[in-house]
This record gives sequence, structure tokens and C-alpha cells, in this order.
Amino acid sequence: MTARPCPEAPLPSYEQLTADQAAGRTYVACGKPLDDDAVLAGLVLGHEGPYPMTVNAWACPPGAGR
Repeated sequence: MTARPCPEAPLPSYEQLTADQAAGRTYVACGKPLDDDAVLAGLVLGHEGPYPMTVNAWACPPGAGR
């Protein structure tokens, strides 16, 4: 089985995000720091107590080899 490229990896749940992923500092699939060529992989929805949260999930660009 081969690993999926970063942009094709499934998005984690809100509870599975690290603080850096939730703050948009690292990619959600590989955990590496964001580059200028990051692509939006989707939105992760969750709750912090009674407050709904929406987090941008970032992925490596296609062909980045991550």
C-alpha cells in the first residue's frame, strides 16, 4: 500500500488537529510547516464548548512529494 499524496489525504476530525494545524501553521497530512504554495484541502468543523469552530485545512501542492 502506498501513502496518499498530501492533497488527497482524508481530513482529520477537529479533535484530532494539533494546535499548529488548527492555527494554520502546518499541513494537516504531513505536519510540516506551511510553504507559500500551500493549497486549501478543505474545512474541518468542530466545537469548542458551545462555540462552533471552522478551521482551514492546508495541504502540500500536488506533486510536492510529501
